[in-house]
Amino acid sequence: MPKDHPPTRKGQSPKPKTHKPERPRSVGPSFRERIAARPVRWAILAYALLTVIFFAGPIFSPGKMVFGSDTMSAGVFFRSLSAEFWRSHFRLPMWDPYIHAGLPFVDAMHGDIFYPASILQIILPVTYALGLKLILHVFLAGVFMFLFLRVLGRSDVGAFVGGLLYMWTPCLVSLVYPGHDGKMYVTALLPLAFLMVHRAVVTRRLPWFFGFGLVYALMILTAHVQMAYYASWGLGLYFLFLLWDQYRFQLRKIALPIVFFVLAVLLAGGASAVQWMAPYQYLAKYSQRIQHTEGRGYEWSSSWAMHSEELLSEVNPEFPGANLSSGPSTYWGQNFFKLNSEAVGVMAVALAVVAFVAARAPSIWFFAGLSLLALLHALGDSTPVFRLFFEFVPMVKKFRAPSMSSFLFAFSWVVMASRSLDLLLEPRRSGGVSVRRSRDPHRVLLVIAMVYSGIALIGLVTGPSLLTGWASAFGEPLTGEKAQAAAANANSMRIGFLIGAILLWALVGLFRLHKRGGLSQTGALGGLMALAVLPLWQFDARFVTTIDPKRSYGDRPILNLIRQNAPAPPERYRVLNLPRTLDDNYLALHGIEELSPSAMHGNHLLTHDNFVGRHDPTPALVTNAATLNLLNAVFIVAPQPVSRSGFTFVAQSQGLYLHRNQDALPRAAVFYQYEVNTDSNATLARIRSDDFPYRSRLILDQALPGLPPTDTLAPPVLFTPARMVAWDTDNFEVECSAERDGILWLSENYYPAWTATDETGRSLPIYRADYTFRAVPVTAGTHRIKFDFHSSVFANSVWLSLACLAILIAGCGWAAWVHRRPA
Repeated sequence: MPKDHPPTRKGQSPKPKTHKPERPRSVGPSFRERIAARPVRWAILAYALLTVIFFAGPIFSPGKMVFGSDTMSAGVFFRSLSAEFWRSHFRLPMWDPYIHAGLPFVDAMHGDIFYPASILQIILPVTYALGLKLILHVFLAGVFMFLFLRVLGRSDVGAFVGGLLYMWTPCLVSLVYPGHDGKMYVTALLPLAFLMVHRAVVTRRLPWFFGFGLVYALMILTAHVQMAYYASWGLGLYFLFLLWDQYRFQLRKIALPIVFFVLAVLLAGGASAVQWMAPYQYLAKYSQRIQHTEGRGYEWSSSWAMHSEELLSEVNPEFPGANLSSGPSTYWGQNFFKLNSEAVGVMAVALAVVAFVAARAPSIWFFAGLSLLALLHALGDSTPVFRLFFEFVPMVKKFRAPSMSSFLFAFSWVVMASRSLDLLLEPRRSGGVSVRRSRDPHRVLLVIAMVYSGIALIGLVTGPSLLTGWASAFGEPLTGEKAQAAAANANSMRIGFLIGAILLWALVGLFRLHKRGGLSQTGALGGLMALAVLPLWQFDARFVTTIDPKRSYGDRPILNLIRQNAPAPPERYRVLNLPRTLDDNYLALHGIEELSPSAMHGNHLLTHDNFVGRHDPTPALVTNAATLNLLNAVFIVAPQPVSRSGFTFVAQSQGLYLHRNQDALPRAAVFYQYEVNTDSNATLARIRSDDFPYRSRLILDQALPGLPPTDTLAPPVLFTPARMVAWDTDNFEVECSAERDGILWLSENYYPAWTATDETGRSLPIYRADYTFRAVPVTAGTHRIKFDFHSSVFANSVWLSLACLAILIAGCGWAAWVHRRPA
């Protein structure tokens, strides 16, 4: 009897066994197979999901805004002015009249006004859009790094984890707190630019060169010229490295890539001309930054460096501390304060060291060298190397804060770390290039964990003593507030060391377990995701804070008091905001022209900066009557009553006192007397002197044709008030009645881009008067003079940018069509 039938009684035939029909099994790919089939799609989805989780508060709270130190004081005002002007005029403003008696909008650089992401500020509330732009670039940093690592031949796991390490590196995310959006943009775009350079040189195909040109133009359009300049170091050196690595500098093979690369750079410079042409001229001749670059030299350029005492932050982000509003001041370094971190993360640094020791690939040597170059520059005058940068590297003298170059070593270490992941997870994988391993990567990682644990143990035991001893060894002995900050940071430092040690030993255990077959590839990926993300999230979270913008920018009673007592439009007036009263740019944000002895912008006109004496021990804007009155300061807002000749108390609200300045000159007036002084310093001293009749006499730097200087002994003739009859940001009209030939004086900063025409359309010259103001000669009688801002430099830059951008886009499309076969 067959074995599959049960025994039967005698005489009975066995019943055949019936089988239930089986459900058809799915023949489709498993979840893991689907991921392997489309790794880019799934990686982007994972990065997006993690970004939404981490930034859930800001993303899903459109009524809130992400706090940023610079964003609060200037960013919101700059972007609001730009967005509102776009909505009403469909173009950018050319002049900012609301702060420092006016300054050019494009030339003086008011942020990312040409960067594509700024479109969000026009279609969304500015306070919400500012945060979204930063969040978007954290996500893009991960995506672009993932794509670049895949081009380098990394495994999907190595590229994916490398993207995680880069997008969550404190060197990037911590920039949210100070509001340094331009730095974040360049850091996010850097891997994409490297990708384009790599593909361009390796394939020698035009689409990639044109693509590089577009990305490089975007970097410049971020408006952070300094970061784009540092990125150029890395990109240029990588281009030279690839020429050697791929072709050993064989002229026959490298000639074409060199020509295409230079062409791409030139087109990128042309496409971004709107961002740099006018500002370049402005920075060289008119900006207040001139006094720093030319006056302070090496001291200024080396300021705000990542000094040697902060070097341990690369393996313990908690080590140097920070000055965040969410907790006590814990930064004890040489800078005045610290709002961000140059840390890369313990995991990235450890794995980068593993790659350097265990993989002898040319690319590893390149990125190790690039990271060292960037680190030595970032350390500033802590090492003598920075003197070489200062003396021999172009443009370094024009910049300060060398710590900005830290994004280059963060990028380089993550690239090297991704190679370690392949060595540790897939030891047979070559990664697309020749690799000669000299050490067992598992053993190298074990040694790193042991050494780090020893350092961590010292930090846990010694606590504040380690910080004070380290500061004495590399910087200056800690005293006063710095000593208190170090003591406050001791426990955080201990926690940082403890987290780092646990992380490294977890990595050692994960890779050992995977090597012995106790952990699948999927399990290893999950473990690496957790180890890459969670420790960095724990540190990064402190730099992301949401606030209610209404508390900072909402209407206050003082605004209504100013408006109720202000002259009727279109007459203009200014308000002096004394220190410790209202936040910088608060009045300007609400359409009230603001004067302040603080920076407010930082790139405003040098003549105005000197006129108000911003760098003097006691600014003339606060103490000198002529300075204040010439600037049309009709109102003064103070934290306490002000008793001063010519000041009349108006009202008080919420601890703020409003005074009216009865002696303020009108915005425009006709003067009939002037003197000439070609020495600008002497002019400034003369205006501030007690005996200068500023209400009847002007000081010009040259004599006017047909109107000779007035005899200084002549009896004073007071000015005739003029009035504005039409006003807009970039143009306005003034109506005046001159009793005789004279000079129409304007309480507006002189800048050569302004033009003047009379009622007949005749062009009139504009001169500089009283050090920083404008003056136009007029004949006796009634005149209506129109003033327009027109910058020929900017107009030319627009056409150049459009032409080069069209060439880049058309070149990408044409070259992609010609070379549509896969490389």
